[in-house]
Amino acid sequence: MIVVSEAVRAAMARVDPALARRAVTIVNGVDLAAFAAARVTRRETRAALGYGDQDLVIGAVARFDRRKGLDLLLEAAAAAQPRVPALRLLLVGDGPERARLESHAAMLGLDAIVHWAGACAPVSPFVAAMDLFAAPSRTEGQGVALVEALAAGVPVVGARVGGIPEVVAHGRCGLLVEPESPDALAAALVRLAREPETRAAMGAAASGQAGRFSLAESCARLSRVYDQLFAAGEERAAA
Repeated sequence: MIVVSEAVRAAMARVDPALARRAVTIVNGVDLAAFAAARVTRRETRAALGYGDQDLVIGAVARFDRRKGLDLLLEAAAAAQPRVPALRLLLVGDGPERARLESHAAMLGLDAIVHWAGACAPVSPFVAAMDLFAAPSRTEGQGVALVEALAAGVPVVGARVGGIPEVVAHGRCGLLVEPESPDALAAALVRLAREPETRAAMGAAASGQAGRFSLAESCARLSRVYDQLFAAGEERAAA
């Protein structure tokens, strides 16, 4: 059994401790170079999206379903925007909750600051255009999009759930907040919006943190696991 985080292993242990002990952790790897390279066109991408240097772009890349907590992000943005007038939201993705989220944004008076980018490929230019990445998930096995943000040098503000704390080093490349709390999320976003030096330092540390999630290394580890399984099978067959 392969799991993508220690959080998943812990959840498994509550159901089947023996299986959890046999599980191997191999993180979901990311093509780090593609997201690092997208920084080169950051200014052009922001301009194409209508953002200027003065705008503070908070983004998310996710499937639009309840687990991702985008409704919490909208509520946090509504609370934070009066304190950070330059705040803008860039939401990349689609899913069954999109219509409800758009309605919720309108009810909160956010229509003027939210850009619904839809499902896009590649997402790397959009991620690199962000100043902060938000991950207010209600549950998360690991969070590939968080790793992509770090690889692009974008600090992450994430909920302290599932595998997110294994991706985001609190205080170094982002901040962790209590889950299901728009107020806590808003406070973290406002803090980083008002502290550009902190934001820059976290962005500089982000790529190093992302290096732990290299696609090449994950593939190599998976290959070694299969090699071991095949070797064990051959030994049993020969016995």
